[in-house]
Amino acid sequence: MILIGDAVHATLPYLAQGAAMAIEDAAALGATLSHLESTDDLPSLLQFFYKLRVDRAHAIQRGSYTNRFFIHMAEGPMQAMRNEVFTTGDYPGSPNLMGNTLFQRWLYAYDVTEDANKKWHALHPAKL
Repeated sequence: MILIGDAVHATLPYLAQGAAMAIEDAAALGATLSHLESTDDLPSLLQFFYKLRVDRAHAIQRGSYTNRFFIHMAEGPMQAMRNEVFTTGDYPGSPNLMGNTLFQRWLYAYDVTEDANKKWHALHPAKL
């Protein structure tokens, strides 16, 4: 049995990525299992799948938590700091993820199948 989506990496709703992550997981699993030649391959394939997904899933979880912090803020000095960040606009490293072009590109332009194939071929160059 393998878990995907919110069942394994639930996240806060502040990036609205729960369903998207499940779809990415399914596509990544399909790309990974396309290399199955024998049931003996399953442990290494599932390890590859895990390594393919874990960093992105964690980054989206952290990003969602960051957005929660910025969205639900009481009035005071922290909110003033947040408003200053929002008025500064787009810049690399901006904690305003919804206004950070680099983060938005990373989040929405990601092709999990392409990433899976690239990483697979990097590990198995002879199997091109």
